[in-house]
Amino acid sequence: MTVDVKDEGKGIDPRIPLPPGPPSLAAEGGRGLYMIWSLMSSVRLNPGNGTHLVMVKELFSGSTRSNLMP
Repeated sequence: MTVDVKDEGKGIDPRIPLPPGPPSLAAEGGRGLYMIWSLMSSVRLNPGNGTHLVMVKELFSGSTRSNLMP
C-alpha cells in the first residue's frame, strides 16, 4: 500500500532529525512523524514547497523493513 500526502503548509522543520527518535513521554506533541517512521515499511520526504511524504506499507508477511531517505 502506498500513501502519498502533500500539503502547501510551512513544511517540516529542517532541525527535526529524520527518521525521528521516540518523543519524550512528557511532550505535548511530536509523535506523528515518529509513528509514521515506526509503522511504515518505507518513508520518503520529498523536498519542495510544503510537505510531501510518500509512505509505503508492505502488506505481505516476510517483507523486509527499510526506512528510505531522499
